[in-house]
Amino acid sequence: MWQAPSHRVRALASAKKRARERQRKAIHLKLVDGEIRILGNHLGDGSKGAAIRVILNDLGSKGLGIFSSSPFMVGQEISITLEKPKRFFVKGRIAWCQEHDANSHVISNNPFSYRMGIVFTFADADEERKVREYCEILSKEYLYGVPAYAAPHDEKVAA
Repeated sequence: MWQAPSHRVRALASAKKRARERQRKAIHLKLVDGEIRILGNHLGDGSKGAAIRVILNDLGSKGLGIFSSSPFMVGQEISITLEKPKRFFVKGRIAWCQEHDANSHVISNNPFSYRMGIVFTFADADEERKVREYCEILSKEYLYGVPAYAAPHDEKVAA
């Protein structure tokens, strides 16, 4: 059946490659706008926050990565608010900040020249639990799973 042993090896390798490609899931990055505020600054609660861009895929239960148009100092206490896909408010600390080539990945009229890592700070275990639940819902309904609104759960299958 096989002309030479190498043909069989190539056919098996090709079949494995096709199987891997079928199992591979596409990852779609979800970008949302948000706002960042410095906590405890001298301007008080009425200070204007800075606009940020968040890749929801970077959001985890312990922290997230953001893009900002202005730099922040490492260690600054901040708060972040996202309005979409569901309202999200969390306090945190700047873990790292580095300049980013604004023309490379984040497409926007407003250049987000800085990439930052945020580590969440929780007042109690309940806040941490709520953030973990938010991340699970986000992952299931908006990022990797089928949206909850896509198909009703009560449908009966006709036999």
